[in-house]
Amino acid sequence: MALPALRALAAMSPGRLTLIGAPGDSSLFFYEELSLRTIRELRASTQEGYRTVDEATLRELIGECDLLISFNTWHSEAVGAVLRSLSGVETIGFYRGFTHRVPLTESRHKCDQLFELVQVLDPSLRFQDFAQAPRRPEWVAQAVREFQANLPEGARLLAVHTESAASKRWPVERFQRVLGTFLDRHPDWLVLLVDLHAQDALRSVSERVLDLAGAPLALAMAMVG
Repeated sequence: MALPALRALAAMSPGRLTLIGAPGDSSLFFYEELSLRTIRELRASTQEGYRTVDEATLRELIGECDLLISFNTWHSEAVGAVLRSLSGVETIGFYRGFTHRVPLTESRHKCDQLFELVQVLDPSLRFQDFAQAPRRPEWVAQAVREFQANLPEGARLLAVHTESAASKRWPVERFQRVLGTFLDRHPDWLVLLVDLHAQDALRSVSERVLDLAGAPLALAMAMVG
């Protein structure tokens, strides 16, 4: 959701940005189009229901910088301590302790709020100028073309994602029933099951349920698109 903001930053400072993200971020195709200096990874943890990071590791990863922008929508004492140690460095974020604070609100979409952090630097920046879809790697585009070429004539696709936090998940039996009924009523449709770990109960509903479990994120997004 911060990709439009990162695009704007990369356009302003090509080759000078260091991105500190979660483990695995360095392999995400989202960032291939950006002119970044480097990507460094840091694992956050949850302690007593709150997110935090290791203070010393964060300080080491930041290193020397002229400006620090935090897109985190959470804060911790460790982050606050690092901010206090950055003498003379301009900082932008959502919480007290940042040189420039942009308050979080419930009334605006998170993408817009993240982009507001960059507008502190240049208020003339427009979100819509940086909100294009992520650029697909060529191997993904080729895979999608082959998939489309093999679809039955007139076939239509329904993408289904069943995974969420336990408190928000529908029982698998309900998904089975809904998908089975839908496919019975719509013989020209196929189902793309876009789960990280698809359940056998859903795969077995019909041979027209196509399982993308474990597919690279770029491929899964392009197939749905």
